Amino acid sequence: MEAQWEEVQWEEMQWEEMQWLEVQCEEMQWEEVQWLEMQWEEVQCEEMQWEEVQWLEVQWEEVQWLEVQWEEVQWLEMQWEEVQWEEVQWEEV
Repeated sequence: MEAQWEEVQWEEMQWEEMQWLEVQCEEMQWEEVQWLEMQWEEVQCEEMQWEEVQWLEVQWEEVQWLEVQWEEVQWLEMQWEEVQWEEVQWEEV
């Protein structure tokens, strides 16, 4: 009878240990899920930053194009001043 009692106690200990291991496993899986969610958020953040970098590159190209246009405008203003000066010289003659 005592052998059966010890066997029952041993089986209860095995059951408790199995329950404890299942809980530990579930906790580890939950932590892994949380870690993966953090990684996913980080990837999304990096994608947004990459899109922002690409947008900034386009803006930079536009700024460079506008600088070229501005230089052209300045050159045309100089040409216009030169033409006006020549007209004044021509009128004086």
